[in-house]
Amino acid sequence: MTPQESVTLCICGDSDCTIPYGFCHCGCGRKTSLAKVSSTQYRWIKGHPIRFIRGHSKHLERVDLSEIRGFKIDGVLCRLIPLTRGQWTIVEESDYEYLNQWRWYAQQSPYGTKYYAIRADRDSSGKEVKIRMHRVILGLEQDDPRIGDHVRPEQTLNNTRGNLRIANAGESQCNRFMPKNNTSGFKGVHWNKWKNKYQADINVGRKHINLGYSDTPEGASLKYQAGVIKYHGKFGQVK
Repeated sequence: MTPQESVTLCICGDSDCTIPYGFCHCGCGRKTSLAKVSSTQYRWIKGHPIRFIRGHSKHLERVDLSEIRGFKIDGVLCRLIPLTRGQWTIVEESDYEYLNQWRWYAQQSPYGTKYYAIRADRDSSGKEVKIRMHRVILGLEQDDPRIGDHVRPEQTLNNTRGNLRIANAGESQCNRFMPKNNTSGFKGVHWNKWKNKYQADINVGRKHINLGYSDTPEGASLKYQAGVIKYHGKFGQVK
């Protein structure tokens, strides 16, 4: 067995160690660099993360990594997988070992408000592709046109199966947040200057449907919420 084959999750070789692979063993919660050479004295293995980062003893702020052993969400045992940018993703215990064989990083959404767990790979032609963790969990291949949708869209790093579902483009669009240019404060509601009232409307596929008018944005919002239940069903997002 080569030194590389003997390494599993932790470079120290201690099966009881709670420090995730690639993180400083002082417990500061920061990632270490890769060893350029092997060293018996420092317990380095070429190509693998070293145990400590430089000046690790100076870092006073520590991160409690005890939860890496597991915790429960809605009665389901879950674990954390570290990402880049100081982010973590939550997965179910049953998926942890399979997913943790790769190194994942945090990719920020175009709007800068959310992160997704992603890894890089190459397809059969050698072209680099980005693989999203939630699609892997849902069993969606790269060429599958269906979308991996987060039930709670604000929790894109919650990759437990209870927060994931398969959707088409239209269904996923229903699960979007209120756009930033909204001025009424309520999703699906805008001021109609011709009617001098607040108007509620909803998109169903490529169709735009007027849900009615109200003197108050709250009243129009109630019409929108009713429309979400009627037209979007379980994929609807009212906020």
